[in-house]
Amino acid sequence: MFNPAIAPGPHDYVYTLMTARSTKQKQFTQEFQLQVAETKYDLTAGAFYFHENSPATNILGIFQPVVNGVAIVDPTLDFIFGSGPSSDRSINDSIAGYVQGTYHITDQWDFTAGARYTEDKRKSEIYSVAAAQGSIIGIGTYKVKFDKTNYNVVLAYKPNRNITAYGKVSTGYVAGGLLSGIPYNPEELTSYEIGVKSQLFDNRLRANAAVFYSDYKDLQIQNFINGVQTFENAGKANLTGFELEVMALPMQGLTLEGSVGYTDTSYDEFLTTDPRTGLKGDVADIADTSLQSKWTLRLGAQYDAPKFENGSFVTGRIDANWRSKYPLTTLPIYNAGGASLATLDSTGRMRDAYWLVSGRVGLANIPAGSGTASLSLYGDNIFDEDYVAFGPPVLALQGTYGRGATYGVEFGFQF
Repeated sequence: MFNPAIAPGPHDYVYTLMTARSTKQKQFTQEFQLQVAETKYDLTAGAFYFHENSPATNILGIFQPVVNGVAIVDPTLDFIFGSGPSSDRSINDSIAGYVQGTYHITDQWDFTAGARYTEDKRKSEIYSVAAAQGSIIGIGTYKVKFDKTNYNVVLAYKPNRNITAYGKVSTGYVAGGLLSGIPYNPEELTSYEIGVKSQLFDNRLRANAAVFYSDYKDLQIQNFINGVQTFENAGKANLTGFELEVMALPMQGLTLEGSVGYTDTSYDEFLTTDPRTGLKGDVADIADTSLQSKWTLRLGAQYDAPKFENGSFVTGRIDANWRSKYPLTTLPIYNAGGASLATLDSTGRMRDAYWLVSGRVGLANIPAGSGTASLSLYGDNIFDEDYVAFGPPVLALQGTYGRGATYGVEFGFQF
């Protein structure tokens, strides 16, 4: 809406709800690795270091005045609605050491074992906070530190050089951290997997399949409570699924690809604010994994035509990705009367299944001086599918749509 308080300009508005973020990042990563390959064994060992420094300014505006593209601070509105600017700096450090070895028991059997130690430090320096956060998060410096040792064990069987069957047990770790100064714990899991990988018919057919089960402890979940984004640990959860991947070369120049995946996550315990009562409790019976579909499907085809005399060739590719329905939020949204907003809000918490199709056609490997060039036409989401990529419940259930149909021309050059 236009702001009637001042003379209208080209960007003079009052936004009912506005969010903006300005940030920059400095990052340094270093890794050293030692590899040994012998007749009976292979060994890999290494060390890893990561440092990140990222200052940021966030603006939450409710009935936010903006004049010529500049957000105007209104202390009265910020006091009433709890909006306003916030500024902070995140400093993250991680150091790890790892070793993994494979022992070739026979020509057909391999045994692999490895371990990794990781230490993570998280620091958040908060310089200013919006009024809505002032009673929860104070200005100051917040620190947390985590460490974890993980392992993996793999037994592989190769009946011939084209087929490998394996069983694997491993543990995993996602560091905890700070969100606006509020700490959350590391996510830990133990995963079990069996599968088979194959290259058949003179490598013209590749087929891989895997079945997996994972136990999670302190599963990290993004949640929104009273419109405020939080990172929480869901307690206990388990994940079951399978993946099947196939790639075929039926004729010269033609490649066909496809994969299907199934993932089912269930919560054994999820302690948080119950949206039905407003009280702390176990909501495992109504919790979902936000933005996760149970089924995914991918189909692809690429054709490279015979080369011209100068070595260039026409190439074309099409990809189609499908996902089943998925929830926008971890928990259902309820109004004051206890009715679910999934049926009251036009956005809808549970989103329908959809396809995304992309394609590309062009000329590749064009001689160009000392290198080669390529020229192609491409399209993403070429059928202009409307889909919601993100949907936080701020004031109401919001919906951020994914990118619509996009078309373009791409030119590339390789030295």
